[in-house]
Amino acid sequence: PSDKIMLYRLEMGRKFGFDKYKNLYDFWTDKVTEQLNTELKPKDIVLNLASSEYIKVINRKKLNAPVIDFDFYQIQPDGKLKTIVVYTKHARGLLTRFCAENNVKTLEEVKAFNYEGYLLSDERSTDKKLVFVR
Repeated sequence: PSDKIMLYRLEMGRKFGFDKYKNLYDFWTDKVTEQLNTELKPKDIVLNLASSEYIKVINRKKLNAPVIDFDFYQIQPDGKLKTIVVYTKHARGLLTRFCAENNVKTLEEVKAFNYEGYLLSDERSTDKKLVFVR
């Protein structure tokens, strides 16, 4: 608290004038998508564990792999499901750790994620989105 370093957050949608670019999405989207494509192998999938702000830097139409999105819900005392942002951020990190610790290679292995009480909800999941509930 006593240092002189200011907090910093890169706001992707912040307007700025640079050549033909109006914001950081315009500047980075093609570059990041092309780089990701050079690293993808046939039959790879992309697990979207980024925030909604940052995943928009990927052009899904030009990406050479399907993208799997995720939702994380908390069961409320009334039985309803609710997305709680702070828990969702934590869950994205937990899923990343799960994949690394278990050397996950397939989508079926991702579905086994069970850290901190999260379990796959088959009835809420689709082939493009996995839903985990706790």
